[in-house]
This record gives sequence, structure tokens and C-alpha cells, in this order.
Amino acid sequence: MHLIFKALFSAILLTTSHTFGATFLDSITPIDDSSPKEDCAMWWPTKDDDAFEKSETIKLLSEIYEESDGYESLILAPLMAKLGYVEPDTRRIKYPDEAIYQTVQHSSGSLLVISADQEHGIRIRFPVISISAAQRNEVLKDYLAFVREVKTHYPDVDRDPAWDPNALAWWKLTLKAITKYKSEGNKIAQIGLLPAPKDE
Repeated sequence: MHLIFKALFSAILLTTSHTFGATFLDSITPIDDSSPKEDCAMWWPTKDDDAFEKSETIKLLSEIYEESDGYESLILAPLMAKLGYVEPDTRRIKYPDEAIYQTVQHSSGSLLVISADQEHGIRIRFPVISISAAQRNEVLKDYLAFVREVKTHYPDVDRDPAWDPNALAWWKLTLKAITKYKSEGNKIAQIGLLPAPKDE
């Protein structure tokens, strides 16, 4: 599968010898022959995290989108290298021409789905039944630390151009739409739903 998707990364810009993400990247292993058997999402209410407006997960996601803005090409490169889509020394890449979805085995034992596209950015989806809010947040904290590590390593680098569509803009619009939806008395079931694969 990786050989097919490598062609989607048409703009490999620079290379580096630095290794990033000792915590987050080392905790994930790409899996090609399996996927979660349940719905996955970026967020859903749990007994420990049931209020969208007070959710630690939503706070972490907002921090991730804010901190990633302008550095996505530098964050995407080591992540895609870890997943086997580009060479390990790739420093900077644009988003693929088509969205990609990659199942990974987390060190906790859970299967996660990582996706990447220019409109929505890099998204991590979690199985909604078999993972807790606390586990969800620990993964996101590790990922946020990875994002900050990349930014720290490139303090004077040229920022990414103002891409259109833009992931941070999408996230802000999503939060605004959800806030309005809730104000009308509706409940939020999940954000970023990826339905479980149907049995053939």
C-alpha cells in the first residue's frame, strides 16, 4: 500500500538528519492488514469527558491545530516517514494530493487511524468503544509534544504558505458550528466520525 501512496507526495522539498518524536512516533507502528472493527472518531462524549465545552480532548485538539499552523509540512514529513510513505531523511513535504488513512498499532495495544489531507490536516481517530478518554488524551499529549519539538527545532524556518483550504480554519469553523448546534438544544455524538468497515 505504501508504494502506491508514495506517488501522492509530489513535493518533497528538503531533507534532514534529525530524528523527531521519540515519544509519539516510537509509540506507533503502521499496520497494513487490519483496521479497528468499531467506529472511530476524534472526540465523543464519555462518562469522564461528557461536556464538549469543557473537554480536555477538545482543548488538546485546539492546541494541536494552533501550534501546527504554518509548520504542517515539517510535522507531516517525519510522521509520514514513520508510516513508511517517504524516506526517513525527508524534512518537508506538502499534503498528499488525496487524503490518506493509515491504521497504526499504539503501544497501549489500541488500533488508531491517522489521516492527512490539506483541508483537515493531520487527524488521529480513536476507537469509540475500546479506548477511554484518559487514553485518548495521553496520545494527544504525546502528539502535541511532537508538534512542539518540530517547531523548536526549526525556530527560524520559513513558515508554510497560507494554504487554501487550511486545517486551522477548518477546525475553527467546526468548533463554531458545533457550538451553534449545541445552543439549539442538540447533543454532539462525535467529531470526525470514521465508521467501522462493513462486513463483506
